[in-house]
Amino acid sequence: GRIRSFPHVEGNYAGFVFVSLKQVPELQTLAMQVFDNARKKLPSEVVLHRITLDEMHISLSRTLVVKRHQIQPLVNRLRKALHSIPSFHMKMSAVELLSNEEGTRSFVCMTVRPVEDEMLKIVKTTDEVLRSFKLQPYYEDMHFHASVAW
Repeated sequence: GRIRSFPHVEGNYAGFVFVSLKQVPELQTLAMQVFDNARKKLPSEVVLHRITLDEMHISLSRTLVVKRHQIQPLVNRLRKALHSIPSFHMKMSAVELLSNEEGTRSFVCMTVRPVEDEMLKIVKTTDEVLRSFKLQPYYEDMHFHASVAW
């Protein structure tokens, strides 16, 4: 199962900034193929949990911890800052096994390429907003990916 990375504090809410992939139905077939292939290649004692298309995303921030009164202002500021960035195409490339920072969970992922400039612009804009709320920016060593299983 999932392990909480930090203790629950009353009044704190966890979240993150991401690009949803649920509007890309052709990913469902690809994600299923990656999942099935991973299940065949990993030892039978490894339990894989498939991530549904509705849950698939590309993270643009670390896990954020905010107070309730910060949520709507943060969302509003992000929307305002990001609304002018035009849409663009992404390609899924390699399949990788990644772990979270704490090493408590591993993920079967599809990496995103090449869209570096577009993704970097979104992360830079997101980071500026997060810093204005005294929140931690995204990882310096960015690795854009979509998880298909954990």
